[in-house]
Amino acid sequence: MSDLLRKFEATMCENYHVAKDELGYDAKKYAQMLRTIGAVETAKTLINQNAPTSGFERLWNKGKCPRLDLSVEATVIDNPEFHCLFDAETLKKARFRLRQFNYQPNACPNPEKPN
Repeated sequence: MSDLLRKFEATMCENYHVAKDELGYDAKKYAQMLRTIGAVETAKTLINQNAPTSGFERLWNKGKCPRLDLSVEATVIDNPEFHCLFDAETLKKARFRLRQFNYQPNACPNPEKPN
């Protein structure tokens, strides 16, 4: 596995843990997909759905500040180094979905963690 694939895998796993620990959202199906088909195939599968996934919608509906920064779509689009892992159509769909929900990177600061 290349360094880039390892980094993408780690980022996807980290997002799962942040959603679970900070938001109380345990995306079990997502975690299972990561384990069974890997991060790239998981991202392709979720992004290429015809409609936003239930996980995307749960991140969107998290309080005053949606956490779409943890979505697969944002993970791919916000990190240009990962673009080469996906075809143009997948990138287009991810951008479109984020625009549909008026996603702005870094619009909501992460809550400060206690020391």
